Amino acid sequence: MGINDWKNLSPILPQHEKAQHHIESMHKLCELSVRLKKKNQTTLDAQNQSLLESEKQHWHRVLECLLSIVEYLSTNNLAFRGSVEKLFQPQNGNFWGLVQLLGKFDTVMNEHLRRVTENEIHDHYLGPRIQNELIMLMSDKVRDKIVHWFFGKIFCVILDCTPDIRTDVVSSEICRH
Repeated sequence: MGINDWKNLSPILPQHEKAQHHIESMHKLCELSVRLKKKNQTTLDAQNQSLLESEKQHWHRVLECLLSIVEYLSTNNLAFRGSVEKLFQPQNGNFWGLVQLLGKFDTVMNEHLRRVTENEIHDHYLGPRIQNELIMLMSDKVRDKIVHWFFGKIFCVILDCTPDIRTDVVSSEICRH
């Protein structure tokens, strides 16, 4: 129910607030609010909310593991991909090999691999595209830190001019950040 007569809203609003449908709606809203705040989660909305929160935590942990794998492979200058791009296949590369290894010991990655192999999820974030995106995101962060450090405030500038054997003046400049 809405209103288009905004000029006469002041006299209409008290009538609406006293109407039976408004009182019933407010009562239902208050009941829902109380049930949502209870610890035992008696509403479907609260159950769906807790399910959504656990799924969100799962994906956060999966991405954390994948970022750690990308960081490890990049730091050690190792190849990501192998000749086969399938899970649980020989020579599928270091990235998928480490994902499989983590799946043996980490419950989150084990659950993720189970979902992938049983086709419960279609976007598994294990393909070459996500690998490249994670590499780019991490390289952007590293580049930003370097730029921030390089263009940060200079705390000390030391200029030194000394003559060398040929009596040419050699100058050096040291900037400390």
